[in-house]
Amino acid sequence: MIRLLNTVLSALVIYASLTAPTRAEEPAWPKRTLTFELSDEPQMWERLNPEVKGTPTHVAVIQFEGDARRIFRNLQAHQYVAKVKETEKANSLSDQQRAFLAVRGFNSAHVLFWENDRVGSKERHRVFLYAMSEQDAHTMAEALIEVLDAEAKANLEKAKQLLAHHREVKAQYPKTIAQLKEKLTQTRSAMKKLETYVIYSQLTWDAVRADKTSLDSKLRAIEIDMKGVQAKIDAIKKVQSQPSTRSEIARTLDRMLIEQDIEMAGLLARMQATEFYRGNAAKWLCLWRESKQTLNDINNKEAVLSRADKEVKRMEQILANPSSASAHGWQDRMYPVKIVDNKVVIHQVQVK
Repeated sequence: MIRLLNTVLSALVIYASLTAPTRAEEPAWPKRTLTFELSDEPQMWERLNPEVKGTPTHVAVIQFEGDARRIFRNLQAHQYVAKVKETEKANSLSDQQRAFLAVRGFNSAHVLFWENDRVGSKERHRVFLYAMSEQDAHTMAEALIEVLDAEAKANLEKAKQLLAHHREVKAQYPKTIAQLKEKLTQTRSAMKKLETYVIYSQLTWDAVRADKTSLDSKLRAIEIDMKGVQAKIDAIKKVQSQPSTRSEIARTLDRMLIEQDIEMAGLLARMQATEFYRGNAAKWLCLWRESKQTLNDINNKEAVLSRADKEVKRMEQILANPSSASAHGWQDRMYPVKIVDNKVVIHQVQVK
């Protein structure tokens, strides 16, 4: 004999429209009317954990349209039990049921487990929720469905936020890319101006860096020569300062001083030219690094923009029909769990 005990579990959630004018409309969250049946066919329960408080008397069996392993893919059984205890409906559970839920053991299989099996050629996907009373079984089923629907709504909201992000990328990145391209043009123009002052063996990073290294060495050599010339000048002036210096020697010293002054002037000119060329080489290398980084930024942002364009189309298709999301590579469920005939069957429990 089967008694029909009807209860209504209604959840009507209409999601806000997406802002873009070209988007496809999301379907409204459906209204669910849940029917409970009481069966006189007992279901077995085994005490696998001695810490479990009490013995369940009833079990709510929910048969889903769709693979239960996919429906429960995100969390373990004990995590779903924990979420059930956090629902508002859980406030109406009996003290005995709360004690029953308090023991986690064996991944909470004493409270909740799911199975995929076959009846003839037909595959079934069922969830079993054990309870300390018939009313607790009702409440556990309602609370679990509430948890599963909340999970789907959260996934749907995550998808909407992802779509909004990709739309923002599509709106903002073209301007950013244009600014980067202008910066790259200016940088390359500055490099071109430097190239007119310096003739490098090749206009490559390695060639210009080698030239700069060579100029560094030449500058050090010039500085060493200048110290040597300055030492000669100082020595000549010291001899000239002596009062006993004869006129013939004084004339020779004057001539030597002039020669060293000329040599120093040449070295100073060479030092200034070397510093100029080395400075240009250093600026060119700096600008080369800047242009390289800017070009990488442009390429990266263009790649992100291209992906965003594809993702906007994909996410709009997913949100237009969340139940087919897996066909577009989206694995998180974003639609209400589908229950066969919107029916939950309550069985009495027989202990093994």
